[in-house]
Amino acid sequence: MKEPPDAEEWTENLKRVSLIYNQIQEIPSSHSPRCLSLSTLLLGNNTYLQFIAGSLFEQLHGLNVLDLSHTIIEKLPASVSDLVCLTALLLEGSKRLSHVPSLKNSGH
Repeated sequence: MKEPPDAEEWTENLKRVSLIYNQIQEIPSSHSPRCLSLSTLLLGNNTYLQFIAGSLFEQLHGLNVLDLSHTIIEKLPASVSDLVCLTALLLEGSKRLSHVPSLKNSGH
């Protein structure tokens, strides 16, 4: 898979989404899934993933686990700070990552 699923595939009742080991390069601003129950989003091992628009996280307030390991993302969008339920942010092997916004408001 080279692109993330279309908006209509992100249904409100999703709890966990795994998109690991794909060839997704970016998640554009057109992606703002309304998944209030989503607790886990796995994007690890998308070795070409270099950009995530902040809109991705705007309606994912229940997210507990975000895996961005082994990607080439250089910076995380500021909207990551709004993930107040986030307990695990996995970034292993993301060697190009140079900016992570403050997470002091997230977690418990």
